[in-house]
Amino acid sequence: MKQPLNNIKTEAQHVRLSSSEKDSMRARIYERIGASRRLKEALVRPQPTHWFVFSMRYSMALVAVVVVLVGSTTAYAAQGSLPGGLLYPIKIYVNENVEGALAISNEAKASFHTTVAQERLKEAEALASEGRLDAASAAQIESSFDTHVAQADAIVKTLEDEDAGVAVEVSARLDSSLAAHSSILARIGDGSDDEKTKENSNSFATRVRSRGFDRGEGALVATLAVVAPEVSTMSLSVSEAQDTAVAPTPTAREKASSKRSSFKAKGAATITPEQASTSQKKIALQLQKKATSEFTEATDAFEDAQDTLDASTAAQGKDKLVFLAERLDAGTQQLQDNEYTAARATFTEVLRGSVEFKTFVEASKTYKRDLWHGGWGKPRDTQDDKKGGSEDLDSD
Repeated sequence: MKQPLNNIKTEAQHVRLSSSEKDSMRARIYERIGASRRLKEALVRPQPTHWFVFSMRYSMALVAVVVVLVGSTTAYAAQGSLPGGLLYPIKIYVNENVEGALAISNEAKASFHTTVAQERLKEAEALASEGRLDAASAAQIESSFDTHVAQADAIVKTLEDEDAGVAVEVSARLDSSLAAHSSILARIGDGSDDEKTKENSNSFATRVRSRGFDRGEGALVATLAVVAPEVSTMSLSVSEAQDTAVAPTPTAREKASSKRSSFKAKGAATITPEQASTSQKKIALQLQKKATSEFTEATDAFEDAQDTLDASTAAQGKDKLVFLAERLDAGTQQLQDNEYTAARATFTEVLRGSVEFKTFVEASKTYKRDLWHGGWGKPRDTQDDKKGGSEDLDSD
């Protein structure tokens, strides 16, 4: 048995491939390797489609998402961090950058910058409530806040041409949020035992309030300028809308007049009554949807926080919700009566009021104290009106 195996082994040692056989096998191996490489390149190489120009941006966003997913626990924990905290850089440089990269449309971008600006104010409030709002933290927060508000404003200007309804909604949401948060921050600061915190809170709140007044006038100018061509062709006056909207300051009127002139120069005044009516109806419907959604969120927030509010504050909250519901019904009736300009102003009023209401409710629940700015349904302080000519959202 052993001898045959030895013979086979000896014979096998003399078996060799011929030169032609070696060349043929080598060629097949190289061909197989080449095919494998081509397949690999085809799988990883971007396809030359019209999406290719966006591939780098999407790739960067995807990498960022992967980074966040890999460290999801850390990223989640960073969401509640404050300036000076160990995880705060992750919050602003990773989490927020990922969110910003995923905001593709102008509306999404405006919403992102508005949300981050609001988050900066909430951070200031949290630090103030702990007596830790020092000058360095306030400066860091304010710098980021200013950047995001400026970016939101720039996008709103673009939206005025793309989608006027969205532009009005974004501006109203941001203006109302700034007004509410500036008041909340000032009240929290006033109640602090730390003098530096009190000083920094009031200083920052004053600048936020001033920023809100400046934005309010700018938003008003843009609104009047957009509707001016339509109003002129439909024999409507701007004062008609002012019965239910903000009364512009003399400066705002002058700026609006200038913008109306530029619209006419571009031929915007040639819009037909039918086109103007359709445009106004579209904007009114958009604002109705946004106002209804925001009112629902405000109602839910109140119901969630009601047990933490004292009887007086809860009663004021209920009165405010009734008032907003009545205004929402009034806007719906105006819409049904084809009074689109008036409906738009009413829905904007409800949107602003709902944002402010929800902001105060959530803050009062968070800090377990009454942070309402004045009584709901009552006019704002006259001194505030003198400073910014702001709209009284609480009066009928």
